[in-house]
Order: sequence, then C-alpha cells, then structure tokens
Amino acid sequence: RQEAIEFLHQQSCDYVVMDLGSYADPLNLNLFLQADLGIVVFTPNHTSIERGYNFLQTALYHSLLGGNHDGAVVSRALLTADQVGHLHSPEALIKALTNVNEEAAQHIQKNLDHFSPKIIMNQCRTRAERNLCSEVCQALWKKWRINPTPLASIDHDELVNQSIQKRRPMVLDCP
Repeated sequence: RQEAIEFLHQQSCDYVVMDLGSYADPLNLNLFLQADLGIVVFTPNHTSIERGYNFLQTALYHSLLGGNHDGAVVSRALLTADQVGHLHSPEALIKALTNVNEEAAQHIQKNLDHFSPKIIMNQCRTRAERNLCSEVCQALWKKWRINPTPLASIDHDELVNQSIQKRRPMVLDCP
C-alpha cells in the first residue's frame, strides 16, 4: 500500500479513489484523515455499523491525539491519568483540557470541528434501512459532537450479488 501511495504522489490526476476497508491501522487512518473526502460505507446490519463506528472512533481519536503538538501531548496525559473514566467523550476531554491548558483545548476543538466524515448506507432494501444513513449521522453527533454528512443510501441490487458470487465482473453479464 505504501508503494502505491508513493506512486500516486508522483502522478498527475484529478481524483484517486481508494477502498481502505475497515482496518484501523496507522496507514489507513492517516490516508482517511488526509483525504479531501473521507467516506465510510455502511451496510444495514449490526456488524457493519459496529465496524464503521469503531473505525470512525479510532480515526477521530487518532486525529485528536496523534502527533506531538501540545494539544495531543496534554490530552494523552489527561487520558492516561483518568483512571475513573470521566473523559469518555471528546467533549469531556475538551472541558477537562480547558481547566489545564486553554491553548491545548482550542487545538483539540479545532481538530474536532475539522473531523467531518461522509456516510453512505449501501445495499438498502427498505425505507427503514435507507433512513439508517441519517440515523447513524445523528448518533455520531450525539455521542461525539462530530458533524458527519449523510451522502446517500444505495439500494440493494441482486445483479451485483450474483456477480460477486460468480467472481465475474457484472459488466460482462450486463453490458
């Protein structure tokens, strides 16, 4: 992956679309956070929503606590000292930081405000599943005070599933 990324930096292109999967390793997190448009695709099932939620949580905290700037260093120290678990959300962390280091709190708040993933709900069969896209965004706002954007809900397509099962490109069967 790293070689592919280095190769892409040498190319002149308007858009690059990368499917990073839901693995929250440092390379994926950095790519997601540096992207002009970070999109997380969910499917309307518990496992997918949980994985997407965990990926976004890891990416959020990576953006807030990664690096060696004062905000990240002081935040990590506060979180390490929080044995009781009072700092369970970014909002609680910023509130605690304000009492310790106002500048660090402002830096973390700026990073929090900048974190705005885009959400797609894929393989929807019902209206309730289509509505999950905005419901996931509302839940992320309530939990972490981030403002994700619901991009779309994509309907389920049986031809795509058949193509995946056959391991054959769909365009060959449906030109």
